[in-house]
Amino acid sequence: MKKIMPLLVAFLLVLNASGQTTIVDNPPLPSGNKTFSDPSSESDRFGNINYILCADSFTLTQETQLLEVEFFGENVSSSFQPSNFSVFIVSNSGSNMPAIDPIIGTPLVSLFRIPLNQGFTITQFNTSTNRTDIKIDFTEANGNNPVILPAGDYWMIPAQYVPDGSPGENTFYWGWLGSSNTSPYTPQIITTQFNPVVWEPIAFNGSDATSLSWTLKVEDSLSVNEFSSNAVSIYPNPSKDEINVELPNNVDLENLTLFNLLGKKVNTEIIDQNTLNIAQLASGIYILVVKTSFGVIRKRIIKE
Repeated sequence: MKKIMPLLVAFLLVLNASGQTTIVDNPPLPSGNKTFSDPSSESDRFGNINYILCADSFTLTQETQLLEVEFFGENVSSSFQPSNFSVFIVSNSGSNMPAIDPIIGTPLVSLFRIPLNQGFTITQFNTSTNRTDIKIDFTEANGNNPVILPAGDYWMIPAQYVPDGSPGENTFYWGWLGSSNTSPYTPQIITTQFNPVVWEPIAFNGSDATSLSWTLKVEDSLSVNEFSSNAVSIYPNPSKDEINVELPNNVDLENLTLFNLLGKKVNTEIIDQNTLNIAQLASGIYILVVKTSFGVIRKRIIKE
């Protein structure tokens, strides 16, 4: 029976583009694809769930929009024509391991089997060496909605879908290349087929690798964050009834929009240009998007 991981769409919020920053930059070893991990794949081969998942860690110091990730890897075949590719992001557990069970777990971000050229592209395929690099555009892969995560420690998990091998279907296996750059935590691998979940340090085919080879680019929103923290006041917060937004005299408020944590717009009554009535909302955490003449900022609010 086919098992599809639940999809938790990241916050679907508007964010002004202000550049990008590379927060993970692990180039491949000079030896190239002589040093690589076990294949990273997910499948329903022959009716069974069979995952070989490789994960590497990264850290966000503030709420951040993810732009693109590129994985440097190799394919074991001399041809590579997959129709899709998956990327999952999970929290870091208390023991510095990926906090997920691929059988029953729910990732924070699940971009499941992204179609080729719809957010997933093959940036390099060398038929002589089988070198295969893969890039994911988070916004495009997420239905043209930005993927935004709060500050925290995370694990990035890519997975090539391996079809069941029935007539007419090709089988592809893709593995991450190794890098000499260090990671916050040791890269991990899990192999499971209806077995207990155990993450273990990756054993590279080759030597000298201490991490996996990839890059991660994010929105450079420091100027927006500085503006929001120094210039915008949201009160009362928490609140039972109303949320007020106060801006400096030289900043014009253009629009207020409220979203829940699944990225869905929440209908609210605008009492005046700077005040929202949230009395009818269920208790919980929401994201208030404030569009101003200086740009777009985001604030977490709590409805009591």
